[in-house]
Amino acid sequence: MTTPDLNAIIQLAAIVAEQNAAPGPEVPPVHMREEELPDLLTLAETAQYLRVKPKTLRNWSCLGKGPKPLRLGGRVVYRRTDVLAFRDEQAVAA
Repeated sequence: MTTPDLNAIIQLAAIVAEQNAAPGPEVPPVHMREEELPDLLTLAETAQYLRVKPKTLRNWSCLGKGPKPLRLGGRVVYRRTDVLAFRDEQAVAA
């Protein structure tokens, strides 16, 4: 391999690394309809459905508020019924 070839490879590797490090465009959240919700929702899906940040759900969990989280295999998930019940409770309270 000649020096120009090696330099081209190094430059290309630097460009690829830079592109991989750059954050991608933000994807706007897609609001799910009630009938589209799976039986178990991830923390991110629950936050998206309730239109709050995942950190808010974590805080609510620590305070004993919000939908009841479950741990399955080290992951936090929420039952669809718990999320919908929480949503309905909030609507009544408002």
